[in-house]
Amino acid sequence: MKGKRSGLPVAVNDELDGLVSEATRETGLSKTDVIRQGLRLGIPKVLESFKESARRRRPACLDYLEDYPLAAVTARDSETALRKKLRRHAPSYR
Repeated sequence: MKGKRSGLPVAVNDELDGLVSEATRETGLSKTDVIRQGLRLGIPKVLESFKESARRRRPACLDYLEDYPLAAVTARDSETALRKKLRRHAPSYR
């Protein structure tokens, strides 16, 4: 059963083009078949590699939070401080 076919234009550098050409000479496959087989064999390895590195990498949000000093300020203290600032800078309507 044939599935939906789609083209996948991919620009390659000279090194990759050379590898594909070498594989076509050695295997007798067309360039399309070599690239298709390379994708089938290589994509699972790429995915596994990224999963491994993601497990070792810490979440980016932790890097972001490290830029801020930690302060033990409760919500109530924060609200009180904000009210004091507003009182100082707000015009008086008495």
